[in-house]
Amino acid sequence: MAAFRNIMNVLAPIAFIAGLTHLIFQLVTHWSVIAPNSQMIWLAGQSWTIGASPYQADLAWRPMPGWMPIASFLSLMDPLLASRVLMVVTTGLMLGASALNVSAFYSFKDRTVLVSENKLTDFFRNQSPVTLFFFHASFIALSQSAAFGLHLGGAPALVYFGVSLLIWSAVRKRELSGGASLCILFFVPTVAILIMPALALSAYGRRVIALGVLATFIVSAPALAVTPAPDMISAIINSHQSLPEYSTGLRHFMFLVGAPDLGTIFYTLLALAVTCAIGLTGRNSNPRLKTIDNLMAALAVILVIAPLEPAYFLLVGSVLLYGAGLRPPLGAIALLAALLFWRGSNFPGIPIADINAMASFYVSIGALTLALTLLLSSINAPRPSHRSSPHPPAHPMARAAISRTA
Repeated sequence: MAAFRNIMNVLAPIAFIAGLTHLIFQLVTHWSVIAPNSQMIWLAGQSWTIGASPYQADLAWRPMPGWMPIASFLSLMDPLLASRVLMVVTTGLMLGASALNVSAFYSFKDRTVLVSENKLTDFFRNQSPVTLFFFHASFIALSQSAAFGLHLGGAPALVYFGVSLLIWSAVRKRELSGGASLCILFFVPTVAILIMPALALSAYGRRVIALGVLATFIVSAPALAVTPAPDMISAIINSHQSLPEYSTGLRHFMFLVGAPDLGTIFYTLLALAVTCAIGLTGRNSNPRLKTIDNLMAALAVILVIAPLEPAYFLLVGSVLLYGAGLRPPLGAIALLAALLFWRGSNFPGIPIADINAMASFYVSIGALTLALTLLLSSINAPRPSHRSSPHPPAHPMARAAISRTA
């Protein structure tokens, strides 16, 4: 075992260097190109800095109001420099998220019901944190979602970092960082809204929601002073629409079978309903489930049903080590499913030739497999015993009286 661990310690930095090389290659390739999201953030910042409203401008994408400080700062630069800054920040967020996920993994043992003690879990836990970070970061850095995230700029990596920070905070019961993570997720509200039902199942989670909503209101206040909330909400809803062939999950599958497209809002509401139903069912059927278990179930629903873009499947990095810890053979199946997230468009083609559409197809298959492993694991999870003791413990006052008479 020691010899094998030494081999892993040698391979880990090699894998990490390969991942960094891939990210640097992507940075160099797009260094002279303005990323689409970066350009839209920059344009929104231009509107804000002159006192105008980006929600009334002719923009293809209207940002959440929390973007105002960031967008206004970036608008002080020229668009190309702003895009470069966001790409570098995106790289840092992906590496930081890996560090958070690895750190959280070592505390799963006492904070989750579904992660079991088995050979696969022990294999990962016996690696040094640095070794595990190198492998986790290289997996993400070499993935197509990382490349898509750098091409788009900004939001996907920010959401991935926010979810990773939330998981890290939940493992350690840190409320302030949990509230900050939820505030980050409100930059892309779909994920934040779908995460909240899982948080609402615990007292800790409800405190995080309160802090996150308060922080979101504070950072959104300047933008709300420029644009009335109803106008802002209407503009945001109308602008956040994606094509079904480039969406992921259920919406993408329905497109492939020729079903009429029901739109982004329908599938978001469907994901919300399923998240609520799973959370309530899990709480009633197994009260032992922890906040982390509920968060992972919500993430599985997001990956399967929420209409996202392939770049947002960076989120698999937050589920990867948790999935590997599921009871055999489900942990191994979850790891194999992660390969579909890794390089989706390198697999055999489907009738749609577009590389992004192929990535959507394979990551959606991976998401469905991962969700099924979590479902099966929760069905077989240990539950509290309802058998009552034939001699229930006496009330403390009764025990005290007995001790005085003895």
